[in-house]
Amino acid sequence: VGSLLYIKFPSDVGDVEVATTRPELIPACQALAVHPEDERYKDLVGRKARTPIFEKEIPVLADIDVDPAFGTGIVMICTFGDEQDIRWQQRYKLPTQKTIDEKGRMTNTGRYDGLDVNTARKRVVEDLRALRLVSKEERVTHKVLSHTERSDCQSPIEFLVRKQWFIKMLPLKQSVLSVCRSMEWIPLHNLQRLVDWVGSIEWDWVISRQRVYGTPIPFWHCGQCDYIIPAEDERLPVDPSKDEPPLEACPKCGSTRILGTDDVCDCWVDSSITPLVISGYLPRESYFSRAYPSNVRVQGHDIIRTWLFYTTMRCQALTGEKPFRQVLIHGHILGPDGYRMSKSRGNVIDPKEHLNEHGADSLRQALLSLTIGSDFPFKWEVVRYGKAFLQKYWSSARFAEPFIRSYIALERDPKALTMVDAWILTRLYRVARGVTQAMEEFRFHTVLETVQSFFWHEFCDQYLEAVKYRLYTEHPDEAARYVLFTVLRTTTLLLAPICPHITEEIYHVLFPERSELFSVHAQSWPDPGLIPHDRAAEQGGKVVISAIAK
Repeated sequence: VGSLLYIKFPSDVGDVEVATTRPELIPACQALAVHPEDERYKDLVGRKARTPIFEKEIPVLADIDVDPAFGTGIVMICTFGDEQDIRWQQRYKLPTQKTIDEKGRMTNTGRYDGLDVNTARKRVVEDLRALRLVSKEERVTHKVLSHTERSDCQSPIEFLVRKQWFIKMLPLKQSVLSVCRSMEWIPLHNLQRLVDWVGSIEWDWVISRQRVYGTPIPFWHCGQCDYIIPAEDERLPVDPSKDEPPLEACPKCGSTRILGTDDVCDCWVDSSITPLVISGYLPRESYFSRAYPSNVRVQGHDIIRTWLFYTTMRCQALTGEKPFRQVLIHGHILGPDGYRMSKSRGNVIDPKEHLNEHGADSLRQALLSLTIGSDFPFKWEVVRYGKAFLQKYWSSARFAEPFIRSYIALERDPKALTMVDAWILTRLYRVARGVTQAMEEFRFHTVLETVQSFFWHEFCDQYLEAVKYRLYTEHPDEAARYVLFTVLRTTTLLLAPICPHITEEIYHVLFPERSELFSVHAQSWPDPGLIPHDRAAEQGGKVVISAIAK
């Protein structure tokens, strides 16, 4: 919410009113503009006006981007108030005037120099009122470009005029889009985010940053004519702010004033070559030919426009190929109130504060129970359910431990499976098949739901209760022991990617003599085809279990 001020500008045809929310930018005003079809101002176009207070003569232009319904239909073109001002400045080759410096203070504004933007706005309004140049003031809600990325400060962003380094990107937009369409997007709807971003790009990629730390930009330039001098390949990496230039004089104008670049690279310049670095681009050509492109890129939807776009652009330009075959896009975990986590909102959930209470695997289950690609509010009940499931899993492992620790029939079929045994093994077979397919399709929520439902409700609640009498004997039934072993071992392997900590513990406790591999995560993924299954027994087992339950 701000103030829309109606300010009088003297002109060749008398005073005209200009509505603006940024009166402090009047000293940067280079022109006024009206819509070419606005009948009110037909006689004004091509005339001259003067800025109040500063008395600078400026032209009046006609431009189709002016909204005749906003304010009075006359707008200031300032350098640089917003993105539209920049477009107009470039379109009409208007002069530029810096009125806000790097510290957010006014400059080149006479009596207002040194004031912060907000204070300057108040002073300018006071002076305009004293001159009786403010005819009206309205409270309006308007858009303000604010600092929101990785920050909660919401501070307004000002445009400054500075020389920057660019990568010419606009000619590559469509080729990047074509390459991205050839990738498999998971979920598919996130491809539209990239399409929308590419369609909105109007400028080349600004790769320079004015920071202390970062990758140096390997260029010098002539202080006389701005001729660019790159570093030789054999000298890379170099730091032009410290290292000697490769030439003593400019090859274009002969000047000996060769200046090194103090700017450093945008972070996406570094991260956009990740697929090339991990696959050995250039130094390991034979390995690169086998390792590139990567299988999958995992990332959040918020950096599709940066990390994914720039990675695709650079890798495609350098190799002629896409950087990865699949793109797995995940969403964000929001605060319990449904808003982005923010200290100012007080809705931040710090996992470290709750690890001792719930355990890391419970939190992992809660996060992986969500569908890929969308944002979700954090819910403690999902974490508590995950913990309850792990307690059930742990209790079942403790129950089964005395029956399977010494079991050695891993490599041979059981001799006498009952119908109930065949039923649960067939159910395990179907679960393993479904989970394997879901993992290949990155449907982790399906993996978790399938394993939890099978293990808790079918294996624990039904099968274990049905076979306890076969185990609590002097010689526990071998078929039942085989089933316990097979179900627990397979379930442990299926759960391992989602619950790495508890599965590692149970793996070493239940299967010590088979732990020649140092970790459950070094084991092969279960082969569903090796699990005994019988479709007829599956149906019969359901009947038996139903009868037992009654």
